[in-house]
Amino acid sequence: ENSLASFFAILQVEDIPIGDWEIKLPEIAESFRELKQKLSEIQTSDEDIIDLKNQAEAAIDSGRFEKARKLLDQAEQLAMDSHVENRLITAAEIAATKGALARTQLNYLAMGEAYESAANKMSALGEKHHAKWSEYLNWAGWGFDDAGQYKRSEPLYEKALSLREANLPEHHNNIATSLNNLAGLYRKQGRYEEAEPLYQRDLSISEKALGKDHPSVATTLNNLAGLYRKQGRYEEAEPLYQRSLSISEKALGKDHPEVATTLNNLGTLSFHQGKLVQAADYLEQALNILKKTFGDEHPDVKTMQGNLDYVRQQAKESQ
Repeated sequence: ENSLASFFAILQVEDIPIGDWEIKLPEIAESFRELKQKLSEIQTSDEDIIDLKNQAEAAIDSGRFEKARKLLDQAEQLAMDSHVENRLITAAEIAATKGALARTQLNYLAMGEAYESAANKMSALGEKHHAKWSEYLNWAGWGFDDAGQYKRSEPLYEKALSLREANLPEHHNNIATSLNNLAGLYRKQGRYEEAEPLYQRDLSISEKALGKDHPSVATTLNNLAGLYRKQGRYEEAEPLYQRSLSISEKALGKDHPEVATTLNNLGTLSFHQGKLVQAADYLEQALNILKKTFGDEHPDVKTMQGNLDYVRQQAKESQ
């Protein structure tokens, strides 16, 4: 516990409840990989910018994140003030690196603002740079989305989708990603009728781009089923959850946490349908997977155990 507390302190992240630590660690690890990738993408022949970039990378590797941010600020300004070819691209790549740094620190608002700045720089160069432009828009939308600033997120997701639809093949997976992000944003706001066709189109593209048995297809099926469950459309949700479960078991193995997620969703659905014994069975299967994966003391295991105990009690009282 003390080691994790020290780790979060080094990252200079906001206070995180102890129960969320193990949930946030994989996100931070993924974000750090993205940060290193973004650093490697900064391309310039300017020796001063290269030096600042190298200093920033060294600061990140030694846990001096605020120092790294200031160095990247200097590098970005230097790029904007220079007269070298592709200065806007370099400045955008540096701004995107600042966005990835903010995400590593779980500062989603700063993440959104940095990536939005990167996207604005790419927009000045036109649609020939649609790939980077749409990527930065998507990351910016994600940042504001996670920060709960949905009104700032929505136009960014929409523009990313528009760029990808205009410049990519009809069934490109990046279009599916944009559809999923925008649908998820609508769903969070209770805009279910707007979200549904986006999830359906996401599913169709993902099946064609990745294959019908790909784990990403299972995720989209879960999302669409969850939307139907929110609307009380239980009969439509159930076969989607079942198909998602089948795909995840085959692709990931029957003891994978994603399988537990779908079993939990099926348990929740069965509970709402009044099928209490069936709900308890699904939840018990999910609980067993989580215990094998994380151990009895993990917060998710304790939550699942509490849910299972409640459903069993309800089933007992209904007999």
